[in-house]
Amino acid sequence: MRSIHRPAVFVLTPMMLTLSGCPGFPRPNGDGGSLSPEVQAAVDDVMEKSQATFQALAGFADGFDPRLDDEQDMSYAGCPMVVADRQNGSFSVELDFGNGCTNQFYPESTVSGRVLMSLIIAATRTGSVQWDDFTIDGQSINGLFDLQITRQDLARLISGTIDITISGVGSTEGTLDMDLRFTTATFTVQEATLTLADASESFTVSINDVVVKPVDNGNFIPEDGTISFEIPNEDPPPDMLTVLITFDRRSPIDGTVDVKVGNGPTVTYTLPGF
Repeated sequence: MRSIHRPAVFVLTPMMLTLSGCPGFPRPNGDGGSLSPEVQAAVDDVMEKSQATFQALAGFADGFDPRLDDEQDMSYAGCPMVVADRQNGSFSVELDFGNGCTNQFYPESTVSGRVLMSLIIAATRTGSVQWDDFTIDGQSINGLFDLQITRQDLARLISGTIDITISGVGSTEGTLDMDLRFTTATFTVQEATLTLADASESFTVSINDVVVKPVDNGNFIPEDGTISFEIPNEDPPPDMLTVLITFDRRSPIDGTVDVKVGNGPTVTYTLPGF
């Protein structure tokens, strides 16, 4: 199983995003299909923050273990230790990873801390997920996901507003719709509009039909779907150019993604770490 690769963090400034010619278009060096260094840095930064967000989402997957479908209080040991409590139409689950352990979603990473889930089962099926110093290899996640849940056979359709901070990476804030399937360890971000930010830079990204299989692939790089965002255009109009990242089955295996900037050609790009 491949290890989880985390791209290096790139701090982007407006000057770095000011390109010589159109961003991402082939430079006049005869290579016919390379991304400019500035666009590569932007793609790497968005991917680093997106993968960290996907890792956070996997942190509450054990809260939908089929064993918890029983209409009773329950606890069982493992990674995490799970304690579920049902009372008066509400359902709370504590996922305690203790001082560090390894589970199916993070097979080659040490995970510690807690994730707390609080759901109102009866009428609205609303609730929240709280990350409480949930830490993956020393990278801590804190914050809240206010959500609504629809049960569809073994799938859980989850939608709501997320606001989390990831140490060493930045913050993720916005709206998110996802399909979580615990039995196959698969989650699909069907649609999301997220602001990914750090102290120096902020990107508003649109995520569509992104499929992540951390157990099968050994990392959090999607195997399907798209992520898009905008960067400034040095030679407007338009003032901004859209960067579209497209994933396929190759992406989590060899790190290759297809990147298209504005009306430029599609370029195959290999993410750092491969």
